[in-house]
Amino acid sequence: MTFNIQFKRTFAHKPWVDTVDRVAAGGDNGFNVRFQALEADLDTLTARINDINDALNTIAPAVQQTITLNINPVMNAISTSPPWTYASGESRKGGAPQVRGIIPLAALPARGTLFSARVTGLATGTGYLTFEVYRKPFNGAAPDLVLQQDQIKAAAGANNRFDVIVLFAGFGFQNIDTDNFTYYLDITGHATDASAANDVYVSGIQINCKP
Repeated sequence: MTFNIQFKRTFAHKPWVDTVDRVAAGGDNGFNVRFQALEADLDTLTARINDINDALNTIAPAVQQTITLNINPVMNAISTSPPWTYASGESRKGGAPQVRGIIPLAALPARGTLFSARVTGLATGTGYLTFEVYRKPFNGAAPDLVLQQDQIKAAAGANNRFDVIVLFAGFGFQNIDTDNFTYYLDITGHATDASAANDVYVSGIQINCKP
């Protein structure tokens, strides 16, 4: 792609000569006509700069205001808890009163701000979900809690479905720093028993970031 944006100077200064040229505002050799010629060139140069700016804007990529990560709810099992069961794009609590799993957030941008998290799914009976985001320092120190939402369950009249959005603001550690931390989700499904009448499914997860 090429842009034919040019500027050609029209003003050419003719030096005045001591004791020959009389200093004057008017006339063909006066200050007014020369500065008017300079002014015309500067106006043309301003127009060309605006043309350059417009041309660059046509090829510059648009800056995204929000980066959305869609996360498949496949949970990594941990040794202290029964695992989630994954099938057909969802994770189910299933055969235990409480299950817990971890999902690494490997696709976070290197810089930016964590803005919101969204989790969708299904909860029947006494079932509910605890959704947490942590960052773990590379030096082995204890992880920081970045976000927590407990007691996620279906709203009345929602056919046991839930769709919850939680803002990171107020929890601290919203600024993303992948040079010094790794980030992960910690998700726990709870119920009074392991029956289908008291179950929890996680269907979808989104993390929204600001650049």
